[in-house]
Formats: sequence, structure tokens, C-alpha cells
Amino acid sequence: MRWADDVVGVLDALGARTAVLVGHSMGAWQVEAATRRHPDRVRALVLFDGSVAPAEPNSAPSRATSATGPSRGPRLASLLVSAVSATVGWGRTGPLLRRLADRGLPRAPWRAGHRARCAVTYAHESVWRTMLLEDSAYRRLGAELATLRTTHPLPAVPVTVVAALPGWWPASWSRWGAQQGRQAAALARTAMGPVGFHVIRPGRHHVMLQHPRQVAALVEATWRA
Repeated sequence: MRWADDVVGVLDALGARTAVLVGHSMGAWQVEAATRRHPDRVRALVLFDGSVAPAEPNSAPSRATSATGPSRGPRLASLLVSAVSATVGWGRTGPLLRRLADRGLPRAPWRAGHRARCAVTYAHESVWRTMLLEDSAYRRLGAELATLRTTHPLPAVPVTVVAALPGWWPASWSRWGAQQGRQAAALARTAMGPVGFHVIRPGRHHVMLQHPRQVAALVEATWRA
């Protein structure tokens, strides 16, 4: 669980005794794990469109799980990054891949600045190496969190689970919305503090780009709960 303890290491480096931990996507796993392992360091927890961990610990990994585990998965990711670096390079490939991933984002005043930042950030091999190595360990990290949930309860701090949905239909009609709702309910069953569930619409996975004010307001509301 070093990946969770690193969060507290950042607090130590900043000289912060406690903090409101906010996680997005796979980052939600990290801040939840940090909250469970270091409850005295967390004032509140906010999970934005967080990845969904398995309901039960992975006591007997399948072949598919083992194939993307700590050995083969990262090795394949590293080979892929090295192959692109040795051929087409990341200078143009990286920003292009990022733009393709952003096609679902709405046109807005912040979009030009976002594309400019992406053109610089995603042109570096190190960024893609880090991303792919993290994604290659997805199942293993999810299984680690599922196990941690059975041994370390959430402390008595306010928790908010936020789902970003593109349409106006009920969250239960969306597979992603239903998953987020079930995850919030599962956390509420064992948490010592209040657990809230909110939906931001219309929203995509990178909801903090589309609705920064709503994101900030939910963080503040959780901290004051």
C-alpha cells in the first residue's frame, strides 16, 4: 500500500498535519486508501468520478488478472512506450492522442488553454510511461483496495462521492451512474461518518475542466459538513 502512503508523504513534505483529500478516477482509490490507513491525517474525503473497485478482495486471481499483474503488465507498457519513442516519437503523437481523448468535451472558453497545456504536457515520454504503468496495474490496485476495505474502516469524516453524467436521465439508468451510486452506498454501510452522493450534469470524466465551480463547491461543502 505504498501508493496510498505516498499521499501522506506529500502532506509531511508540505508541513500539513491534516487535509481534505480529493481524488479523481484512479486517484480516488489512492485518497480513499490513504484515509483508511491514516485516519488522523484526513479532515474530509471527496471522490470525483472514481474508479470502481471490485466488491470482494481478489483472493485467487484469474489468469486474466495475473496477466496484467505486477510483472507482465508494466513490462508490456514499458515496451510500448519505448517502441513509440524509437519510431514516431511523442512530440506529436502524445498531444494527438490527448486531443482524440478530449473529443467528447464541450467547446468552451477554457478549451483553448487546455489544448495548449496538453500540447506541452503530453509531448513527453515520461508522462505516457507513468500513465500506462499505472493503468497496467489497474486490477491489482483495485484488488488491494477491496482487501483494505475489509480491514480498515472509513473514519468519522465526511465523504462525498460524485458522478459525472452526460445526460439528464436518472443516475440509475446509466451503467456508470448506477456503479457510482452502489459504490457510495457500500461506503456508507461501513463508514463512521456521513457519506453523500452527488451527480454533476452534463459532465464528462474530466468534470473539473467543465464545472470547476461546482467541483470546488462540493469540496468546500464536504469539508464544512
